[in-house]
Amino acid sequence: MQLLLPRVSYLYSYLTRISKVSRTSLATVGILLLLLLSVSVRNGASANQGPAAPQTQWLGLASAQTKAQLEAKALVFMVSAPWCESCQKMQELTFGDAQVATYVNENLLPVPIDAESDQPLHLSGQITTGRQLAQNFRVKTYPSVVYVRGGDTVVIPGHQKPANLLDFLQRLESQAK
Repeated sequence: MQLLLPRVSYLYSYLTRISKVSRTSLATVGILLLLLLSVSVRNGASANQGPAAPQTQWLGLASAQTKAQLEAKALVFMVSAPWCESCQKMQELTFGDAQVATYVNENLLPVPIDAESDQPLHLSGQITTGRQLAQNFRVKTYPSVVYVRGGDTVVIPGHQKPANLLDFLQRLESQAK
C-alpha cells in the first residue's frame, strides 16, 4: 500500500494538470483509483492473516462407524433440524470454537444428524434415518449432542457454550478410560 499511494497521488495530480480532461473523466479515473486502492488494501490484509482456526471435521455415519471400531473412539452426534436457529449457532459457535474443534477432532468422531430427515443411513448393518436415530436416542430438544461409546449413550440436550460442551466431553472421555 505504501508503494501504491505515491503512484496514485502522482497520477491524480498529473490528470488535474491536463486541461483537456473533463471533470467527468477525472471523477471516473478517481473512482477507479479508489477501487484499485481498496482491492490492494483488502489483499494486503488477507495476506497478513495467520493460519485459520481449526474446524470440526464432520464425518459421515458409515465412515465414523468404521473409524470407531478401528480407533476405539466414541461417536458424537450433533442432532439438529434445518429450521433450528439455535442448532446452526451451536454448530457455528460451539463446534467452530478452536478448543472444541481440536479436542473433538483428536479424540472423538463427530457426525451431524438431521433429526427430520428420512434419507436412509447405514448403521451397524441396518438401514435407518436421522429421524429414527433421534427417536432411538430419545432426543427431546434441538440441538442435542449424543455421546456414544460401546453400549453407553449420553444425551446432552440444548445449546451448549464451548466451555460447557468441552467440559462434558472431557469428563465423559475420562470416565470411559
